[in-house]
Order: sequence, then C-alpha cells, then structure tokens
Amino acid sequence: MNTVQRLLSQTARSLSSSGELLSLDGIRSAVRCLTPKDIGLRLAQPPSAGASCGYIDVADGPHCTICVFVLRKGAKLPLHNHPGMTGILKVLYGEVLMNSYVVPTANTPLIPGQHIAATVDSVASVDAESEPCTITPSTANVHEIHAMENSAFLDVLTPPYNTKAGRNCAYFRDISSNELRAGESRTLLVVPEPNDFWTEPMRYEGVPRSEIN
Repeated sequence: MNTVQRLLSQTARSLSSSGELLSLDGIRSAVRCLTPKDIGLRLAQPPSAGASCGYIDVADGPHCTICVFVLRKGAKLPLHNHPGMTGILKVLYGEVLMNSYVVPTANTPLIPGQHIAATVDSVASVDAESEPCTITPSTANVHEIHAMENSAFLDVLTPPYNTKAGRNCAYFRDISSNELRAGESRTLLVVPEPNDFWTEPMRYEGVPRSEIN
C-alpha cells in the first residue's frame, strides 16, 4: 500500500458509516508521511499565470474530500470559512503564511455586507517541516493563506462543502485596522467571492490511488 492509498484507507477508517468523524489521529499520521513525489508534484509546476492557484483532486467522496492546492509565490487563498467542517492542512513544499480566525457564527447562513465578530486564532508561517494544521467547527474555522514562495499544500476536509446541506463557502474581509495578533478581536465583513480568484484544475500524476467510499 502506497502513501496515498494509506491516507485514503485511514481516512475511510476514521469515519463512521454515516460519515461522522471518529478520530483525527490516524489521518494526521498518514498526512505526515506524504511527499510532493507521492502526489506527482514538481517544484517548478505552478499554475498558469492567470490563475490564483491550481487544484488537484486526489479523492472525492460523499463524506470527505482530499485535494492539493498549488500556489505561485505571492498568490493567496482569500479569507473563507469551513462551516461545520473538520480539516487537516499539510504543506508539501514551499512556505505559506496562514492567518486563522475563530468565528462563532461561521456555521450559520452569511450574507454579503454582514459584519461578523471574530477572534484571531493564529498567525503562522508554515512549511513542509511544520506539523499538519487542524481546523474544526469551533477552532481556526476561517482562514486565508498567502504563498511566501511557490508552494503546495494538501487539504483533507470532512464533511466536504455541500450547498444542499448548508455548507457553503463564504468569503470575508478583515476591516479592523490594528495589527493582526493571536487572541485579538476583529471585525470581518462578509463579501461576495472575489472576482479575481479562480482555480485552475491540474491533473493528478501521483502514485496509484483508490477512491473514498
């Protein structure tokens, strides 16, 4: 069993038959072992110049999605939420700056123009040597990711985004003027999806895989 198959197998074992997450420990352990080569990533493989980032679909199931985002230096994933979701993020190469917030209302419907009270969870530079980052419905559930250099990171999310189930991705802008520091209170403005943000599908070229049931 290769590293990608091991991650898929461990993810499946970590979910109940109804899709409820039982434990993150096994998934975190499997994620730590992944390398860019396993996914078929080349360090000089940024998305096209017009794309905000590249997107590689590793596995997509009803209870979990596993994907890779590829960002060229200076690109960013805008501030967005993960309503009712748990996830693990692991940088495969490069370095990113991740600003994470806790938003108590992140799991309720949000309307552009709405102001949301938030607390800064962390401001952290993360690279391939860093431990996997974790988001939960109540911690770091809103974040933005800036590529400090050409970078790629793996994302494991359960349950996945699903409009019918009320798990829509909302976008925000931090309108507070003071310096961003962990533990500080902030005000976020709910905004439409940025017009200048779009992802470019990229082909998976890694080791053989199986799908999540």
